[in-house]
Amino acid sequence: TQNVVINDNTAPVADVANLSDITAQCSVTSLTAPTATDNCAGVITGTHNASLPITSSTAITWTFDDGEGNLTTQTQNVVINDNTAPIADVANLSDITSQCPVTSLIAPIATDNCTGTITGTQTAILPLTSSTTITWTFDDGHGNTSTQTQDVVVTPIDNSVTASGISLTANANGLDYQWIDCDNGNSPIAGATSQTYTATANGNYAVQISNGSCSVTSACTAITVVGIANYVSAPAFVLFPNPASETVNIDLGKKLSGVASIHNSIGQLIWSESFDTKDQLQLQLNGENGMYYIEIKTADGNASRLKVVKSN
Repeated sequence: TQNVVINDNTAPVADVANLSDITAQCSVTSLTAPTATDNCAGVITGTHNASLPITSSTAITWTFDDGEGNLTTQTQNVVINDNTAPIADVANLSDITSQCPVTSLIAPIATDNCTGTITGTQTAILPLTSSTTITWTFDDGHGNTSTQTQDVVVTPIDNSVTASGISLTANANGLDYQWIDCDNGNSPIAGATSQTYTATANGNYAVQISNGSCSVTSACTAITVVGIANYVSAPAFVLFPNPASETVNIDLGKKLSGVASIHNSIGQLIWSESFDTKDQLQLQLNGENGMYYIEIKTADGNASRLKVVKSN
């Protein structure tokens, strides 16, 4: 007998002494295996210890096993180097315009070469009550960021009021109005929902103006001329009889044109009519007994208020 002993104790030898680095922008999803040559097994393909995909820089180990207990290892560097910033999907963001405080914002998006869709973030503190410019930031999580600005234009509802005699007019047009009595706990005045409010009594009044989404309140305005004459350059008109039962006459002194109107004792308009080239007017006092005011406003700019008592 004669024993034949096969004893392979020579490890494989890598075909390439130093493996080149693998570089990528975002990730490595597949690897090309290197080879080694074994004295017995011939060509051996390496196996690696990495989990695919590889998304960050690392070093992987390739192992060459000849199946006889002889192993050779070899390392290879994988370099993930994302240096491309996200690109905004919309080049120029539209202005955000509002009459109300801005309580929420719709975030824009950007597209990144590695991460894909990225939602912008901003640092503004809501609500925004005045015009400003906000900055949206897109961060891909790999140290690359891009920014985009957006203008927010807040134009509050005009809450100013113009006073003319006993009438108050909100200067904001085309909105909803509710006049309130400042001297009565800011309580709403029934039926006073027009842009103009004519006071029926002296006091302080304001208006709440709404556009359907938000509202503002004007400052209180004092009315002190209800039932009080406040005219200048008043000609000497003569009214008779006074007291009167139903009909009252006014001598204008000369032929004039203008407007005659009758108000009750608290200043409410109850009748008005234009007249043309007349030197006398005859007016009907239709209503309950009491005090009335007759206003004459002439075309030449003069005005007068006359007091008459109706008594049957």
